[in-house]
Amino acid sequence: QFFDNNPGWSHEWDEQTTIGLAASEGFAWFFANVHNDDPIARIHRNNSELYYWVNSEDGGFGWSHIPTPEGSATNYGDRCEAAVAGIFWDIYDAIDDDFTCWQCWPQAYIPNPDDIGDQLTGGAANLITAANSRYVDGYRPDDINEFYQAWFEGVFLGNYFDLRPIWYEHNIDVRCCPNTTGNANGDPADVTDISDLTFIADVLWRGGPTPM
Repeated sequence: QFFDNNPGWSHEWDEQTTIGLAASEGFAWFFANVHNDDPIARIHRNNSELYYWVNSEDGGFGWSHIPTPEGSATNYGDRCEAAVAGIFWDIYDAIDDDFTCWQCWPQAYIPNPDDIGDQLTGGAANLITAANSRYVDGYRPDDINEFYQAWFEGVFLGNYFDLRPIWYEHNIDVRCCPNTTGNANGDPADVTDISDLTFIADVLWRGGPTPM
């Protein structure tokens, strides 16, 4: 019922396709990896030792045990299934990734840490809630950016400060927090009060983190 609006044509892990196809294929890789409790998924060919593998953690891919450079999933944005799988894995896992290398294009596989990374841990339940129980313009999300909007619809799912950097790490620029206007200090209960004005004043006069 979600991420199903795509033509389903031929595609590869690291290529740009349509945003709908990238979302559905990226989620499929992520789902398989969660089932295996491993960011690396393997597809064996002809019941032999030959297999194709992809890594949602760092975007690597290749055949059998041949190593490939890390970081490709952070280069291609919302039209690439590798980037989509990486976004979901970053929401789910407990590792603070920092593989932003899209800024150092065309050296696509050279990690370029920017100290942003991701701070979410074990977000599988909220992830499924946003994908399968939320609606954007009357329907469940069709792509990774509509998924981002769905996260902020309805019942509070939190993680305002942590979600956007994950999209940024995968070369997607999204508005920070839909439907959260006024909560400048990122109050976990989404309360807007005098503390938000104090927070903004502190930023203006003394510097600090960007208001929500």
